[in-house]
Amino acid sequence: FERGLIDFPSVHDDREIYLCWQFKDDHVEAWHETDAGFAGRQNVAMLDDDQPREQAA
Repeated sequence: FERGLIDFPSVHDDREIYLCWQFKDDHVEAWHETDAGFAGRQNVAMLDDDQPREQAA
C-alpha cells in the first residue's frame, strides 16, 4: 500500500519537525516530530495553539 507521502524538514519553536504532504492534499495539512513518523501526524493549524494537539486525518 502506497500513501504518496513527502516530509519536508522544517523548524518550529527552535526544534526540527517535518511538514507532511500526502498525495491528493491541496496543501501541507500535517506535521510530525522527527521521530514520530506517519502515526504522529498532527494538523498544522495546531502548531501555534496552546491547546492539546490532535492527530491529522
